Amino acid sequence: MSFFRTKLACKQYLLSRRWPKGVTCPRCGNDKVWELKSRPWHWLCKSPKLPEASTSGYRFSLYVGTIFENTNYPLLIWFKVLYFMLTTRRASVPCNSTHDRVGLPDRLVYLAPSAGRHGGP
Repeated sequence: MSFFRTKLACKQYLLSRRWPKGVTCPRCGNDKVWELKSRPWHWLCKSPKLPEASTSGYRFSLYVGTIFENTNYPLLIWFKVLYFMLTTRRASVPCNSTHDRVGLPDRLVYLAPSAGRHGGP
């Protein structure tokens, strides 16, 4: 867990795993996207393939289309829960064990396995 000590490290890892060849639009696959300087970790796609997008284009973030989208928990907490779930040797880990060991909210510990399977809580 020493690799994911900060939120920035988690975001950089997620970016490198999600888009190893560079950021592409999650809706149309366009690789010509612009980074929004005013909003870190956000991009803009102005592809003509997106008729439903307004004239200003489609804005998206690092989290769009992932289990981290629309969550109230910080990315660092998600990474701690997922790390613990993936590195434990037991087939099923009780929620209270995860809660005590990582110090996370009960609800997140309870929902994390289903979020991993279904794409969101």
